[in-house]
Amino acid sequence: INDILVESKLDIPRCGVEAYVGGLHLFVGTRELMLLHSITVPEEDLTDGYAVYVAVQGTYAGRLMLQEVANLQAKEAMEDFRALGVRTVTLFSPAQNESVTAIARELKAQLFCKLKPEEKELTLNKLQKAMPRTESLLYIEKDCESRPKRSPADVNACMIRSDNLEQFDADFLVVDGDLQDVVDAVETAQ
Repeated sequence: INDILVESKLDIPRCGVEAYVGGLHLFVGTRELMLLHSITVPEEDLTDGYAVYVAVQGTYAGRLMLQEVANLQAKEAMEDFRALGVRTVTLFSPAQNESVTAIARELKAQLFCKLKPEEKELTLNKLQKAMPRTESLLYIEKDCESRPKRSPADVNACMIRSDNLEQFDADFLVVDGDLQDVVDAVETAQ
């Protein structure tokens, strides 16, 4: 959509976007967003897959089916982490669908979906307590946009963009980088 046509936009965290574009009132997002605005999604369009639902002027217009794939960088980074001695990889996802599950399988990672912050912290505490004393827990927050609360992990890393150089409570930051930079930092630290 040409930005010039967007008259106003409201991001609704974990749900989608409400916007006025070219005079039309649009909703683009999850089924929950549609329910929130009393928009009925036809039974045949409901799916456990990764779908984005669209409504125009309060009327359901259709869905976009998306498929996530584990990017090559993530796969290579996981292989490199394992070569450095990482035994277990755990993914936390705000989504819960077939695509996310497939990515976790492909990366040979355990998966936790749609956890509230306190549930995520509790899960990290349980993971850490289950580890031998000779091992450490590394928590990587990808796409940090604000100062996140420090996790209970032994080592905390934040991946940020250079246009977001706020103070972060982390052991190290990766600026405008990718997961391989975290692998390189771990290797250097070892």
